Amino acid sequence: MSAGFWWVGGYGEDMGGTVSGGGFPRHLTAHDGLIIASNYLDGTIGVINTANDVIQLVQPKPLPSAQPHAHSTMLLDATNLAILDLGTNSVHLYAVTGDTVERTGTTQLPVGTGPRDIARYDSGLLFILGELGGVLLAGRWDGASLELVASAALPGFEPGDHAASVAFHEEFVCVGLRGSNRVSVLRVSISGVSVEPVGAVSCEVDWPGHMWLRRACCTSPMRNPAISPVFDWATTACRA
Repeated sequence: MSAGFWWVGGYGEDMGGTVSGGGFPRHLTAHDGLIIASNYLDGTIGVINTANDVIQLVQPKPLPSAQPHAHSTMLLDATNLAILDLGTNSVHLYAVTGDTVERTGTTQLPVGTGPRDIARYDSGLLFILGELGGVLLAGRWDGASLELVASAALPGFEPGDHAASVAFHEEFVCVGLRGSNRVSVLRVSISGVSVEPVGAVSCEVDWPGHMWLRRACCTSPMRNPAISPVFDWATTACRA
């Protein structure tokens, strides 16, 4: 099964589309004329070239594991890509050259993590969210490998919850908890290399799927077309 997507130009014009190279494309990363599509259903990534306004799938690539589920990607630097595989609790590392990608290594995560999202903090630390395990992992990229340096359980995470989305506000990290419908709040240490739980507050919407933080808002695109101003900054960071 292959899915497709549409490319919209700078002025909103329809520029056509292409297949993503797999099923259920979950996430897109743009890089120097390329779009990297993470296909959740069959665990492939699609490398799409958009040069000269021509959109073409040039490389569908399966992840190197059994029952993979590619969930999201992040550029670690100008030539290296991290791909989160929720199905096998792995972060696969790829080198990007021209319009091709080649695997250079894999960082294995604890069993049951279910890596969903990855975000870079100001210190350079990479936070990896475990959707299924209710955990936030911290990793450091040294230009060649990804090392796990810290982890913390998500406060407020309950059995049956699915964690989604990572957002930052100063020293705080916020994560949506789908199921109990709360926002889990953690604090990054002064050194910027570890994280500790703070608390959790109600999200006021059902099944929070994404957050953006200006005054802290929680969106629920899957269950309700709702946006909730959850807190006057996380109910003062959960009254910490």
